[in-house]
Amino acid sequence: MNAPGSRGWLVALVVLAAVFPVGVLIAPALWPSRSHQPAVSGRLNAPVLLITIAGLRADRLHHLGYGPEITPNLDRLAEQGQTFRTCWAQSNQSAASAAALLTGQCPASTGVSRSGERLKPGQETLGSIFAAGGFRAVALVANPELQDSGLAAGFDIWLSRPGASAFDVVHEGMVQIEIAPDSPWLVWLDFADLLPPYGGADLDVAAFAPEAPPGFGASPEDYDLTDADLAARGWGPREIGWLATRYDAALLRLDAALGHLFDALASQNRLETLIVCVAGLRGERLDERPPRRFVHGVDLFESSLRVPLLFRLPAQESRGLVTTRLAQLIDVGPTLADLALRRDWQTAQGRSLKPVIQSQVMVDKAVFADGFVEPEGGGAPQRAAAVRAAIGKVNVKGILDADGRLLDAFRFPDDPQELKSFPVAAQQAELLGKQWAAALGDQAGCVPLPK
Repeated sequence: MNAPGSRGWLVALVVLAAVFPVGVLIAPALWPSRSHQPAVSGRLNAPVLLITIAGLRADRLHHLGYGPEITPNLDRLAEQGQTFRTCWAQSNQSAASAAALLTGQCPASTGVSRSGERLKPGQETLGSIFAAGGFRAVALVANPELQDSGLAAGFDIWLSRPGASAFDVVHEGMVQIEIAPDSPWLVWLDFADLLPPYGGADLDVAAFAPEAPPGFGASPEDYDLTDADLAARGWGPREIGWLATRYDAALLRLDAALGHLFDALASQNRLETLIVCVAGLRGERLDERPPRRFVHGVDLFESSLRVPLLFRLPAQESRGLVTTRLAQLIDVGPTLADLALRRDWQTAQGRSLKPVIQSQVMVDKAVFADGFVEPEGGGAPQRAAAVRAAIGKVNVKGILDADGRLLDAFRFPDDPQELKSFPVAAQQAELLGKQWAAALGDQAGCVPLPK
């Protein structure tokens, strides 16, 4: 005869055996957020996917205020991570900005201020610090302006694909990712689809401009147009509008290629374990600010400098956040090193944005860029600088010559298109210069151009 205690245990075991499978089945309904969470590796070295795009303007992304929904995949990425409302490229030249991003240093320090110049020897790069951290560092670069700038330093593999389409870059990028699925890696994919001619010669713009003749805007000669060029071609507002819509059509196709990349990573259960960063290398002047249209590298206005900066962390940490904290491209490298390697980048002039991304620590900051500005009345472009900062309660921007003298000053958002500078007396200019210098010295990595 069994003891009463043993009988109780037997009953308990029968009940548990009957209930446990039911509990497993109903758990997703009771705790959907927990049961649907992806299994994310807790290891230190999360793989990193860096995406750069020359010519990508922040004001052309729908989630940053553009009306037409031509960037659904980038918008979805922003919803799954964090985006910076105002990020500045380090230059209006994509080679200079790429060098700054890869080294965390200003153009004056990298030695690359325009296409054709090379990175100074011995520079520590994003590729070298990740390779030293045990990562397989791969670069796949489509922008022709980046091919001979010495940016391959530190990368285990450098794949030069000048002019390759976005879908080709995505396909080959996935091949590189699949080669080392179980080891930490850094893959940098660079896209050139927004270089003239926007979208490449084979882009079909009929859905955007059905009245445009076939092949309109398919030649590089259709860009960088002065008023005299437009008059000689007989082009007016209609044709200018067609070129602007061609940019949108090119961006829509580029976004579709990125969507294919993100979907492929998600289908392989990789997206939730990655750190993804998307950054523009410079903006692009479209149909605004005559006398030259559809050109880059001749001004330091917002259309040429303000670019998107998005971060998506593993398991969608810090999901759906938009921050107004000013950022710049020299911050990207230190941020990725901080997120993936848990280390400071000692030689970088930029600062990690990890505190902003993960805990929303807001720090006032000045951002700085330098590039080339076409003088009024023509002539060779001269090197100049631009500084944007919050001084008191006023968000202002100044453009300075190579000697640090203030050429123009603008208030935001009073004149977001920068069509008219506000008058600055000599004493005001000196005061602004001191305030900018103080802000730059405390918060920013870039310093004014050497005299």
